[in-house]
Amino acid sequence: MVDVRPRSDMIATCPRGRAFKGKHIVSIKLNGHLKTIAKTISWRTLAAIDSAVLIWWTTGSIKAAGAVVGAEAISKFAWFYAHEWVWEKATT
Repeated sequence: MVDVRPRSDMIATCPRGRAFKGKHIVSIKLNGHLKTIAKTISWRTLAAIDSAVLIWWTTGSIKAAGAVVGAEAISKFAWFYAHEWVWEKATT
């Protein structure tokens, strides 16, 4: 379930020190499979960028970096999702 509602109990300040309430702060709650998928995508995006940069830096080939990251993205997405789901089941 995705819950997107303004949080009136949260206060933030803008750079000039003026406070604003509610309207600009959004809370998103994800549960179950959706939460696991969101975490998987965010982590894999960061990891793919890191891998691409390291492979490009060591080989000098953007083509090689893209090939490795493409193959890696598919396998590691599946492994991370499975790991998160098993971990969630084991800890609840």
